[in-house]
Amino acid sequence: MENNTAKNGLTRRHGAGTCIRMGYSLYADNFKTILKSSWIPALIYSLVCAAMGALCVIHIPDIAVTMMRGTAPDAETSRLPETIFAILFAAGGLTEIVFYSCGMSLLRSHKADGMIDKSRGWLSFDTRTALRTLKITLTTILVCSLTAVVLWVTYIYLLNAAGLKTVSLLKSVVITGVFTTVIGIMFLPLIFPIMKYILNDNGKLFATLTSGYVAGLRRLPFILAVSFVAMCVTVAVSIVTQLPTIILTAANAQSIYGTVYGDPLGMPSYMPALTAATFFAAGLLQAYIRMSVLFPLYYAYGSVETFFKEKKESKTKQNTTNQ
Repeated sequence: MENNTAKNGLTRRHGAGTCIRMGYSLYADNFKTILKSSWIPALIYSLVCAAMGALCVIHIPDIAVTMMRGTAPDAETSRLPETIFAILFAAGGLTEIVFYSCGMSLLRSHKADGMIDKSRGWLSFDTRTALRTLKITLTTILVCSLTAVVLWVTYIYLLNAAGLKTVSLLKSVVITGVFTTVIGIMFLPLIFPIMKYILNDNGKLFATLTSGYVAGLRRLPFILAVSFVAMCVTVAVSIVTQLPTIILTAANAQSIYGTVYGDPLGMPSYMPALTAATFFAAGLLQAYIRMSVLFPLYYAYGSVETFFKEKKESKTKQNTTNQ
């Protein structure tokens, strides 16, 4: 059994590069166990992706052609597909959160014992971790959404007050891009309290969020470095694995564009089934690609936690010596 205080353990201070290397190594070495623990929500999530992809192929061409010809789509006809799509989107989001909780459950076992629990069966499910993951994730999404709305309203008001609403498109894109990036960086410290709440049973939700955000803010450059590299890896791999869906989407868009000029839609009858199968495979791959990000962030959390623990112990020791 690996001791968590060992060189590659969680409760040690590591650099950003070390956290990334150890995180992805831990993920790769235990992928079979991760697959056993998470295949059910991964399957459900992939089916949702397949249904959404097929629905888009069936429904969007009619709406797109109608709008490109300058007429409004029929509200009665579009209401049912849009409702189904909204339900699928919400179901997919909740399923994805539960899927991530399976990875967090394994990380909890690693934090407790210094190793991933390999004894879990193909039908195992950690309800406690799933509930804690859902609680902290949904709360964070709500807080971030409300904060983003307030900041955007303030941003637009300041632009209007400063007379910048008539600036060129390029300047507007640059200013908006910078503002959006700043907001995104402001939310990054939340990674620390999210990991802390899920990995520990004794923390209260809002107390962990508030105190953890302050702690994460103090270690923002470190968290930013780990998150940025993990994001780049995820985006790069995602683009490669999503090429089939990108090609299908481009083919559908080109076919839709041609119908405006009187061409037939030109897509074969099996296109919805092909799209569903492609989106199913892409959804499954994307789920496991995104889950891998949790593992570098896990070590980043441990490093930040250890940093503040050592700092507190050093301060206590210094006060004792002075006395």
